[in-house]
Amino acid sequence: MSRHILITGATGALGKGVMPALLASMPDARFTVLTRRPGQQPAVSRVAELQCDLTDSRWLRSLPDDLAHSVTGILHMAADVRWNATVEDAFKMNTSVCAVLADWAQSRCDRLEVFCYVSTAYVEAPSHLKCSPGFIQHEDRLYNNSYEYSKNLGEREVLARKLPSVIVRPSLILGDSRTGEIGSFNGLYTLLRFASQGLVPVVAGAGQAYVDTVSLDTVVDAILLALKRAPEPAGRIIWAISGEDAPRVEDLMNACVTGLNQFRTTRGASPIEPPAVVRYETYRRLYRPWFEQQASSIQKQMLEYIDVFTPYFSMSDVFRPEASHDVLTSPNWRTALPKIVGYWCEANQRTALKPLRPWKSSSISTQPAC
Repeated sequence: MSRHILITGATGALGKGVMPALLASMPDARFTVLTRRPGQQPAVSRVAELQCDLTDSRWLRSLPDDLAHSVTGILHMAADVRWNATVEDAFKMNTSVCAVLADWAQSRCDRLEVFCYVSTAYVEAPSHLKCSPGFIQHEDRLYNNSYEYSKNLGEREVLARKLPSVIVRPSLILGDSRTGEIGSFNGLYTLLRFASQGLVPVVAGAGQAYVDTVSLDTVVDAILLALKRAPEPAGRIIWAISGEDAPRVEDLMNACVTGLNQFRTTRGASPIEPPAVVRYETYRRLYRPWFEQQASSIQKQMLEYIDVFTPYFSMSDVFRPEASHDVLTSPNWRTALPKIVGYWCEANQRTALKPLRPWKSSSISTQPAC
């Protein structure tokens, strides 16, 4: 029986890495991609695009009646990945859309072999920062922000239905470990953008905290594994993480600054200083009030991101998945990060080489946190 995979999120950072791998690993399969803007995919005979806006509550009407009876697999990657989205926005995209798709799959897709939902490892974060602005407590669970909360609810929607489901849980996704390549720059890449201009004098967190990152190729491998065969039992969970080899905050900062400076200095730009790491309570009480008085408009944007990143720079432990779960471990960050930073610099040369825009006062006193 020929395979037919329905895909959401194919044009996102993850999707752009997944599609070539799917085409290569499933030479006899065909794919239908739901997209708001058709024409973004390379022209491939086995890939059909179907215009569909998942943010429209009536999006299910876009699906032709015969699609349900031919689909053998569903890969749901589409998401609102903003860590600072409102609960309402995050719920709409990450939970409600997932529930509607799962209902459709259960009631209509009579040939379905696998339903793969891409969630996040941080639905089971090893620690939480209760004083962070986005902190959420719901029932007996804690979440650092609306993204984690809505993704956990999305998992529940999938598991509550009688579906041959697999959930993939990546941590913070960075570029391909071999080339650094990625389709778009979200999440931690925002820090590179601000740091390259000298706009990050401090980072709130703990220098020895863990930052679990995962390379794009590892997440792609996890998705290929999820789609390879029908899950037994249903509700299989695959993690894509660094785990015990996760870098510390100071390791991540030093690797990023080293990569930025190698790119800048070889092209005649001045090097940047690594940001100091201070506890969030100290940052909020001492640094932020001063920064807010001095900040330009772009510096105020940076302040918002410090709050967003803080929970991920404050993790006191590594992920410890259950023994029954599958775990794919990211390649060593020490060799991958230089390529990832280098790829970002090459793709964003104008930003990476901008003159530094330091804060008005150079006498900011920083004390590293440990």
